[in-house]
Amino acid sequence: MTMCRVLLVFFLWLAGHPVYCQDTSYAREVIRHLCDQSMNGRGYVRDGNRKAAEYIRQRLEVEGIRPLGNSFFQSFPININTFPGAMKLSLNKRQLVPGSDFIVDPASPGIHGSFIPVYIEASDVLKGLSVALLKSMGNKVLIVDTRKLTLEKEETKKLWNEWRNLQRFGNPYKIK
Repeated sequence: MTMCRVLLVFFLWLAGHPVYCQDTSYAREVIRHLCDQSMNGRGYVRDGNRKAAEYIRQRLEVEGIRPLGNSFFQSFPININTFPGAMKLSLNKRQLVPGSDFIVDPASPGIHGSFIPVYIEASDVLKGLSVALLKSMGNKVLIVDTRKLTLEKEETKKLWNEWRNLQRFGNPYKIK
């Protein structure tokens, strides 16, 4: 019985003391930053995972937290070529392999059918050289080669992202 009394007195004493909880404004700030568009969804394709990891490392260091080993980072395998369903694409009767022969933008809609592919360079789009072609898309699928953009200046990459987002959300040319 004495143990019960001791515990009762302890809990009553504890109830009279202030309780400190997490600073939710700081937690919201961290979450807002990790969810920011600059983190690219924290995904692998546009290095969002590395940006998020670096941000978390910096926050841990600012808070005075030390790594458990030599580094805050841990390596782990990840399959980057994952798709939510079956993907099939053939070009000139040749079956293409997703993630190897082509990558579909996550914002692309699912479509079925046979379409005429139209190939253009991203730089041609930005220079305005493709406007007439884009206006005549009809029942065609646009294939934009963006490989050379990696060599371009940040300003050019920003212009490309703006153009691509306009097509994604406005689709002024009615591109498939």
